[in-house]
Amino acid sequence: MNNVGDPVRAGQLLATLDNTMLRAQQSAADSEQQAASAKLQEVRQRLARTEAARQAQAISAGELDALHAELQTATTSLITAKAQQQQANWALQQASLRAPVDGVIGSRALALGQAVSPGSPAFTIEGAGRELALWLPASIELSVGQSLSLRHEGQRHAGKVLRIAATLGAGGQRQVFISAPSDAQPGDTWQVQIPSQSSSGAVIPLRALLPSTDARHGYVLRLAGDGKTVEKVAVQLGVPHDDSVSIANGLKAGDRVIVAGGAAIAPGSRITPVQPPEGEQP
Repeated sequence: MNNVGDPVRAGQLLATLDNTMLRAQQSAADSEQQAASAKLQEVRQRLARTEAARQAQAISAGELDALHAELQTATTSLITAKAQQQQANWALQQASLRAPVDGVIGSRALALGQAVSPGSPAFTIEGAGRELALWLPASIELSVGQSLSLRHEGQRHAGKVLRIAATLGAGGQRQVFISAPSDAQPGDTWQVQIPSQSSSGAVIPLRALLPSTDARHGYVLRLAGDGKTVEKVAVQLGVPHDDSVSIANGLKAGDRVIVAGGAAIAPGSRITPVQPPEGEQP
């Protein structure tokens, strides 16, 4: 394990977490993938023989249909096994802590054999480069290398997206790391200008959204053309703003949505809309 004061290069291994369980999971995933691949190959061979026998009218059409269904099942199993294998490989890679930039180890919060929890600081790297870490809704689409505009104490600076976390955190947010000027200091407040995302032009209060398991999508209750019938509409979320969010797809400017009490209203119901008092936000 590296110590304070050691020079490091970007990508250099700093420490390895106990990966016994992760290696076992990777081995199991590899075995599942190999078994699924062998099964698919065996089904394909039987199907080839069966199709030849079918041409000779030696078997029924029902037997051939059953084999086609078995082929589909085997194909799906292999796809699932490969996804699990990739996830296991990724998890094992995360057990290796590597330096994100060139520099010198400024502090180390780990000791050999110490138990750590997710998110705990491990090392700080002092170098010429600086980076900002922020959490953004998964609906905001950025890419590594993308240029962004930063602002600090009235001055504008250029930054780039360095890394984007592969998994989502609490609330469907994703951690993004952005390059910052070399004179940036811990504790500074920076503003990051996010490029505008494609939007339908509609902006609704966050409380108008109905629950969804997908951070990029949701549902709203919209009034139909008669102004009284309620219909449930799937929407794609755009950029959030404080207590509201823009809608990328699913609504258009001028649509009327239910803001309060939506959880108790069934789609297809007829209601009498109540507008908020003049000057108040819905």
